Amino acid sequence: MNIARFSQQLLGTPYQTYIPMCHTDGKVEPLFKSMVFVAMHDAWYFMRNCWGVVCIIMHGESPAPMPEREMIRMKRMESRSGLIELPVHRLFNIEDKVTIGTGAFEGRDGICAGYESDKRVRVLIEFLGGSREVLFNETSLRSC
Repeated sequence: MNIARFSQQLLGTPYQTYIPMCHTDGKVEPLFKSMVFVAMHDAWYFMRNCWGVVCIIMHGESPAPMPEREMIRMKRMESRSGLIELPVHRLFNIEDKVTIGTGAFEGRDGICAGYESDKRVRVLIEFLGGSREVLFNETSLRSC
């Protein structure tokens, strides 16, 4: 679904749309890849024929309502920039001992020195007579 195109189809109608956005992997994108929240009234049938609509989540014969408290809760998660800030889950903490599972350093142990980005981990390893910091993808590491 092209969310922006769907929202434009509703311009000039009494329907309000809400598309929660978040920041992931360096880009801004919808929190839910193919979902738009629409404040609906009685006449909702025309939305079934809007471009890009695959289905409407139903509750019996009517669209399923999103509880107002959940919409408020989601909107409260937005930062000043209007983006929902998702908690970052880190597999490793600074000073955790890790083992490298792939690549040229496979099998070597190191110490987590922090994260460069969401999934890139700085690891200190003993190499060439000294301690060197090397970047690894989080998935190529495991705890010792």
